[in-house]
Amino acid sequence: MKKENNQEERPDDNEETSPILKKSKPGIGRILFRGLIYSLLFFFLLIVSAGIVLEYFFPAEEVRAIAEAKLSKKLKLPLSIQKISFSLLSGMQVDGVTLGTQPLLARVKKIVLDYDLTQLLQGKLVINQILVDHPQLTAVSKNGVWNFQPLLDLAKPVKDKPTTLPAFPLAQVDIKQLSIRQASARLDQDGKLSAHIDGLSLEARGKASLNAIDLKLKVLLNPETEKPNISFQSAGDMRFQSRVFTDLDFSASNFNRLFISGAFGLQDNRIRTSPTPDVAVEIDAEISLQPEVLNLKKLWLTLGKNNHIKVSGNAANFSKDPSFKLMIHEASFQLEDLLVWGKQRPISGKGLLKAAAVKISGHLPGFVLKNLNIDGGTLSTKNLWINHPGQNARLEDMNAELELKEITLHDSQLGKASVNINMQLKKAVAQKTEIKDWNQSLSLNIKGKDEVFFEFNTDMKSAHYDHPQAKEIFLPVHAEGSGHFNKGDLNNLKLSYRLGTETLAKGTVTGSMKNFGKSSLQLEQNFSVNLAELANQLPKKFSIGENLKGTVRAQTSVTGKLDEKFSPAELKGRANFQLKGLTIVLKKPSLNINNLHTRASFPLEFHADKGVRISHLDFHTDIQSAETLNTWKIKTLKLETEIKMNAFHNLKSEFGTVPVQIDTRIALENLKNPALSLTNLKADLILKTDLKTDDVRNTRASGNLSFKNLSAMKMLTADEWSSRFKLEAHDKSLTRVRISQKTQIDKPSFHRDDLELALESVSLETASRQNLKEGEVNIDTFILQSPDLVTARLKAALKEWGKNFEIE
Repeated sequence: MKKENNQEERPDDNEETSPILKKSKPGIGRILFRGLIYSLLFFFLLIVSAGIVLEYFFPAEEVRAIAEAKLSKKLKLPLSIQKISFSLLSGMQVDGVTLGTQPLLARVKKIVLDYDLTQLLQGKLVINQILVDHPQLTAVSKNGVWNFQPLLDLAKPVKDKPTTLPAFPLAQVDIKQLSIRQASARLDQDGKLSAHIDGLSLEARGKASLNAIDLKLKVLLNPETEKPNISFQSAGDMRFQSRVFTDLDFSASNFNRLFISGAFGLQDNRIRTSPTPDVAVEIDAEISLQPEVLNLKKLWLTLGKNNHIKVSGNAANFSKDPSFKLMIHEASFQLEDLLVWGKQRPISGKGLLKAAAVKISGHLPGFVLKNLNIDGGTLSTKNLWINHPGQNARLEDMNAELELKEITLHDSQLGKASVNINMQLKKAVAQKTEIKDWNQSLSLNIKGKDEVFFEFNTDMKSAHYDHPQAKEIFLPVHAEGSGHFNKGDLNNLKLSYRLGTETLAKGTVTGSMKNFGKSSLQLEQNFSVNLAELANQLPKKFSIGENLKGTVRAQTSVTGKLDEKFSPAELKGRANFQLKGLTIVLKKPSLNINNLHTRASFPLEFHADKGVRISHLDFHTDIQSAETLNTWKIKTLKLETEIKMNAFHNLKSEFGTVPVQIDTRIALENLKNPALSLTNLKADLILKTDLKTDDVRNTRASGNLSFKNLSAMKMLTADEWSSRFKLEAHDKSLTRVRISQKTQIDKPSFHRDDLELALESVSLETASRQNLKEGEVNIDTFILQSPDLVTARLKAALKEWGKNFEIE
C-alpha cells in the first residue's frame, strides 16, 4: 500500500525536483491526516465504550424509576413509565407513559427517539425518527378546577430574564421523520361543555440551520369507524359532530414562505339534531410573509354529492391594506339541497344554481372596501321550481342567465356596470295572477350615477287574473323598449307593447328629456284597441252588444319642462281620440249602429302662472246608418263641431272671463220615423259667448237649417224647408234676449180629414225681444206671406206670459 502511494505521488521524470524532496521521508500533511483518522476512531471507540459502561452501571429499570420519581415531583402529577430502553449511539424508546390520576391527563403508548451520533459529533443534529404513538389527552374540570392545574402552576414568572437569547449550539438540524400517530383528545368542563377528537396523525421532516429552513408537514385525520371522530356539545342548544378527514401538506423553504396543499372534509355532520351536508375541500396555496402575498392556486369545495365550487386567486398586503383577485371557475348548487340544509320554512323548490368564470378583484385599505371590480362571468339557473303555498306563489321551470360583463365600485359608489339578463319561465303564479311562457331579456349599461342605457324585451304567451268575472281572460303580452339616461337627460326612449293578439291592443311610447325634465320634456304615445277582440275576451256577463266591431285609437304628444319640484311649468301638447268603424247591436235599449266614425282632437297649452288653454276642440262624426227604439232611423249622418277658446283658464274658482266660440255643421241624408221623415238635412250653427265665474254673457248665436221632403204626422208635407236665425242674450238671467228668424217653405200641404190645403210656398219672418225672467215678449216684426193667398204683418206685446197682450 505504501509503495502504491509512493508511485502515485512520484513526479514526472521530465519535471525538475528539489534534491531535498527527493531525499525527504513521507509528507507532514499525510501524517496529520492519518493522525486525525486515528483520533476519530479512538473517540468513537471511547463513546461506544462509554455507552456500554453507562448502560452497565445505569440499567434501564433504574433509569425508569429515577425518571418517574423526578418527573412526578417536578410536574406535581404522578407519572408512570412502563418500560424504557436507550442507547447512547442510536437513541431511546419509552413505552406505556401515563400522567395524572384517574381520569388520566395523558397517555402515550410509545415514544421513540432515533438519532445519528456521528453527525452530532460534527455539530449536526440528525434525527432519524421521533415517534409519539397513540397519545391521548383528557382535560376534565370539576367544580372549576382542571386536572392539569398543577402544570399551570409551574408557569411562574421568571425574575431574571436574559437580555439576549443564547446562540444556537448546532449549525444544522435534520429531522428525517417526526410522527405523531393516532392522537386523541377529550374535554369535559363540569358537564356543561364537552368535546373530543380522535385519529389525528402528524408527519414531519425537514432541515433547519441558522439562515435556512426546509420543512414539510403532513396532517392526517382518517376516521376508522362510522362513528364521528370530532364532536362538540354545550349545555345550551349547540351540538356538533362529524367524521372529519384531512390529508394536508404544509411546506416551507424559508422563514417567509409557506405552501399548503391537500384535502380535508366533513362527513355525516349534525348540528343540533339536524343533518348537514358532507363537506370536502381540496386546497393548494402559497403564503409569503415578506412580501405579504397569498397565492391560492386551487380551492375546491364540495357540499354533499351535487354541490361544488372551484375558485383560485391571490391577495397582497393582507395584514394592513389587502388587495385581492378571485376567480370563481365554476360553482353549482342544487336548490333542493340548500333548502333542506337551511332553516325549515314553508317553501320548497328544486333546480340548479350556477356560476362560471366570475372574476372579482378589489382593494380594502384599512379593511374598508375602496374598490371592487367584477370583470366577466355568468350566474344562471336551470330548471328552477319554487313553491310558497302560504303566499300562493310559484315558479315553474325557470331558466335564467345573468351575464356580468363589467361591474366596478369605488368608495361604495357604483362606477360602471354592464349586464345582460335573459330568462325563460314556463309558468309563474302570484296570488290570483298567472303568467305562462314568459321570455324576458334586459341589457343594462351604467356609467356612474349619471349615465344609464337600457334595452328590454318582454313576451308572455298568456297573462291571466283568476277572478269570477274575468276568469276567461288569457291575454298574450309583449313589450319592448330602450332608452339612454345621461346626467339627467333621457334620450331616445322607445317603448312598445301589445296585449292579446296582434289586433287586440297595442301601443308605443317615445320621448326624451333634459335635466330630469327641468330643461325640456317630450313624450308621444299611441294606443289602439280592437273592439271585436275585446268583446271576445270579455265574459258574457260584461257583453256590451252583438256583432261589436271597431277600433279605438288614442294619440297624445306633449312638450315642455318641469319646475324644481318636478311639477309642470310649461307644457304644450296635442291629443287625438278616434273611434273608427263602430258597428254594434244592442237589445236593451234597442240600438243598431252601423259603421260609426268619430274623432276628437285638441291642442293643449299650460303655463304655471297663466293656467291652461285649449285653443280649439274639434269633433267629427260620421254614421253610415243607425236605428234606435225600432222607430228612429237615420242614414249618412255627418256632424262637425269646433270649439274655440283663445284665453287661458287659471284653474281657479275665480277664473275671470273666457271667450268661447262653437261652430257646428250637420248633414243628414235621411231621417225616418212613423210620425216624421225628411231628407237632405243641413244645419250650421255659430255660437259665441263669454264664460265668467258665475255668469254667461254676450251670447250670440246664428245659423241655418234646411231639409227636403218633409212628412209629419201624416198631415203635413213640404218639398223644401230653409231657415235662418239669430239669437242674442245679455246674460244668464235672460232679461235681455233678441231672436230673429226667416223661414221659407216650398210647396207645403196640409191634410186633415176632409180638409186639404196645398200652397206654392210660405214664408215667415219674425223679430222679437224677450224678458224671459218676467215673462215679457215684444214681437217687433211678424210677416207671414203665401203668394195668391195671404200676406200678414203685425206687432204684439205680451206680459206675464200672455195674461196681458197687445196686437197691432
